Amino acid sequence: MLKAYVVSENRNYEHSALVFAEIPNKAKQGALGNDNLCDYEYIELSAKRAKYADGYENATERELMILNIQNGWWYEIGEQRITSDNLDEVLASGII
Repeated sequence: MLKAYVVSENRNYEHSALVFAEIPNKAKQGALGNDNLCDYEYIELSAKRAKYADGYENATERELMILNIQNGWWYEIGEQRITSDNLDEVLASGII
C-alpha cells in the first residue's frame, strides 16, 4: 500500500508536493518531477508522512487540492489566495 508524504525543499520550505510512495526516499524521488520541486536536488528535499491523505492515491488533482487546503495548505490561482478560510466560497464560485 502506498503512503502519503509531503515532500518539501529544505531551503525555506516554500515549495512542497503531496506524493504517494512506499517509503520516504521514493517519495523524494517522485517529487523531483513535480513542477513545484523540479529546480531542487534530491538532497535538498525532505519527506514527512501526511496520514490525512492516505488512501487518496487515485484521487483527482482537484480532490487532492481540496484535501490539502482542508489540512493547512494554501494555493494561489490567478491573484486569489485560497485557504481553508475561503474554500467554501471558492468552491461555490467554481474557481476550483
